[in-house]
Amino acid sequence: LIAYLNSSVETIDVSNFPEERSEENDFFIEDLSLSFPAFSSILTCYRSSPIQVSKDQETFTASLFVAITRETEETAHLLRTKCTLLFLYKKHGELCRALEEGESVKDIYD
Repeated sequence: LIAYLNSSVETIDVSNFPEERSEENDFFIEDLSLSFPAFSSILTCYRSSPIQVSKDQETFTASLFVAITRETEETAHLLRTKCTLLFLYKKHGELCRALEEGESVKDIYD
């Protein structure tokens, strides 16, 4: 499963996703909070498994998680996902991007 997900993440073209959700879209989920456990599990698996996961795979998955969470307009979950992304940027040595993400978290609190 992990190998399949890793290869899938590299080939996802989000430019073709519809900008607005509707029942006609193939990617329509009424309650997007259902995706939270899936994304959390994938990121936990990435973090704790012996399988090598690239920085791009990890940060792309976390960025997708942030985007979907933003759609739900649930601030607590958005903060949680942004902190996950911040952690990954720091982990991979992208300190400027981590600081930018940290500022966006601070802006939500303000």
